[in-house]
Amino acid sequence: MYSDKGGFMIIPWVVTTSDDYLHLMPEFAARFNEFVGAYKIDVLCFEKPPALPKNFNIISLGRQKDFGRLFTDPVIPYFKKMKSEFFFHVLDDYMITNYMNHDLLQEIFDYCSGKNIKLSKVDFHFTVQTRGHTGITNKILLSDEDVAYRSSLQAACWRTEYWRKLLVPGRNIWQFEKAGSRECMNDGAFIFGSNKKNKILRYHNASHLGRMKKFKNLSSSPSKKDNEPEEGKLYEIKYIKKQTKKKRKKRKLLKRRRA
Repeated sequence: MYSDKGGFMIIPWVVTTSDDYLHLMPEFAARFNEFVGAYKIDVLCFEKPPALPKNFNIISLGRQKDFGRLFTDPVIPYFKKMKSEFFFHVLDDYMITNYMNHDLLQEIFDYCSGKNIKLSKVDFHFTVQTRGHTGITNKILLSDEDVAYRSSLQAACWRTEYWRKLLVPGRNIWQFEKAGSRECMNDGAFIFGSNKKNKILRYHNASHLGRMKKFKNLSSSPSKKDNEPEEGKLYEIKYIKKQTKKKRKKRKLLKRRRA
């Protein structure tokens, strides 16, 4: 079940970040609270991020230098303790641009419940649509089992049990997706998604391969028919790029001093 009788989410949120991208967290937080809601969300990090809203629960995984670029090793202890059957996972650079479609997600949960389907994952991006799939309704899609990147780390709702299987020690974030891509093929898991016109969560990837992407409207407002919000204090792309450059200069300076 996605929500309780009062309509409040009972699935926990988790955002993973690293020292290189901590400066993105205030922007992420502003957008999350605006478009998703001020729900409690665990921030899995190393260094403590800048001041965040009270609903952001900071959980330090240790020192990043002890893990290098590994993604799985530092988060394994956290997810071993997770008691929730499902959780939402997002990355720090997913800049949300529109209100979350809670109703569509509820439709997917209701469909699986009615058909007695063991739901493994709901992909919020267009990963399912751009690969082999079966249309369940005019909005809901079911991923074919023999397609790649069913392990995609785009924003999603994961069954905790299914996620744990992919947390193989010694993998960085790219290996998680690539190796997991092979392992998720023909594994019997039911992975759902939606078409581009009916996305559950709309967002821009603020970075790609370590570089900030240029968007004409990174802080773009949704259309009026989607309940357009008043413009708030959402940062422009210039701010994010400026903070990224500062972070890189600081890291280069520290490397020189240590040399």
